[in-house]
Amino acid sequence: MRRLNTYVFGKPGIIILDLQDVVALLGHQREEAFEGERAVRLFQFRTWIAFPAFSDSERNYPRWAELITAAKYLDRVEEHFFADREGLHEPDEPPVGVNLNHKPPQTLNRIETLRKDNRAYRDIYDRLIGRRGGLLALLSTPAPADFDRAINDRIDHMHIISDLIDYRLRYIQHCSDNPKLSADQNGANHNHALFFCWWPTHEVKGKRGKTSPNKSVSTKTMRTWWNKLEGSALFIYLIQNHGFRQFPMDTDDDFFVDNLLRDSKDETEILRFLGAYAYLTETFKKAHGDLVYVPIPESIPRVPISTSPFSEAELETISQYDEHYTSMTE
Repeated sequence: MRRLNTYVFGKPGIIILDLQDVVALLGHQREEAFEGERAVRLFQFRTWIAFPAFSDSERNYPRWAELITAAKYLDRVEEHFFADREGLHEPDEPPVGVNLNHKPPQTLNRIETLRKDNRAYRDIYDRLIGRRGGLLALLSTPAPADFDRAINDRIDHMHIISDLIDYRLRYIQHCSDNPKLSADQNGANHNHALFFCWWPTHEVKGKRGKTSPNKSVSTKTMRTWWNKLEGSALFIYLIQNHGFRQFPMDTDDDFFVDNLLRDSKDETEILRFLGAYAYLTETFKKAHGDLVYVPIPESIPRVPISTSPFSEAELETISQYDEHYTSMTE
């Protein structure tokens, strides 16, 4: 197992997302440095799960997630601040969502008032937008709708990753005592997982340029997506197979910040997510797995994950590996 510590963007030393620090923040191992930090980092972290690769084409996404969330958060702070000043709502009923059609122009005087009199606005701007290059940084950020489409397209391919992890975890949990299978010390490795997912439908004929609904994607496609998503594979598996609600929500939504704040305050759900992830990393470590992982503090309770044993048909597929694994390259 290889350990991941930080996510770095651009010039050496410019850290956009420190994964270990984010885990400490989301796991309530440290307090927020400024209002809204937990919400911003949660959305960045969820975006990193979808785009964990370090390639130039993908490492921008956590940076864009930070900027989009910061801009949306500032908009919300502004609405609440002036609604409070102008008595536009009851004291115990803050405005919900942002209606851009009815907001006054963001004049320089209005912005200066916010920066002078509202610490949350000042902190978010200085720590997140100002530190990333100011308003010019927002020019290179995709429109929320475009950002959402990229996230949703990525999510559509994540079942490939979760299927591979599911096989490996099931093998570790259920095959160590199977005399027919336990002799294979490599039975839980990546190649065996590729074969397991591919072999049962490999003879199904597909249409040109399109995979049939009942046919697995090719092992080449599996490897392509594994290379893109390996860094967050265990997180993806938990979300796809065990019901954790940690994919990024749409940013092109008037209630985006309200929903994100609600999720960031759900301490129980986040701790369960991190605890389940820690359980997986420790399970794969004991089995000498070759995955990458983010360290989780020992103080976060581990949450065991259960899987179902292999069926007779699945055991038959596993038994075909030695004789047919070379056909994956044909």
